[in-house]
Amino acid sequence: MVLAKSVVKNKFWILRSESGKVGTVEAEGKGFKVNLNGTVNNFRTLRSAKEKIGIDFEPVPPTKSRQPQNHVNGYPTEGRAHNPVIDVRRKIPMFTKQSNSKSWYAAGWYVINQAGHWQPMLCPKKIILDRYPYQGPFYTKDQARESTHR
Repeated sequence: MVLAKSVVKNKFWILRSESGKVGTVEAEGKGFKVNLNGTVNNFRTLRSAKEKIGIDFEPVPPTKSRQPQNHVNGYPTEGRAHNPVIDVRRKIPMFTKQSNSKSWYAAGWYVINQAGHWQPMLCPKKIILDRYPYQGPFYTKDQARESTHR
């Protein structure tokens, strides 16, 4: 039995057997070229290659859904997030609002102590977090509010 593992979806597969890599399958024009142990055969369909050679095509795993553009690492943002990164030291998801911006924002909800009281804030600027005590990030405003009652 020869197992075909997809490398490029619907275009290129690597053929393996118990002894290791034994060939490739490549989409070409209106057919498929199968190179197996140095012998090249052309087929019109993958089904015909599968039947004549005994190739078992591995199912392609579903692709991971992309993160929404208004989230960074699962935390909400105001609008589209550009240049998403994680501040590893403080464990804060960061982003800019424009691709060429130099102003950084923290994704998610935070509770910030300004003027002696704690207030929830969505996506504060990084400089606010540098200047004032804060708690966060939180996924929702309710989580942020609950943190001030502890």
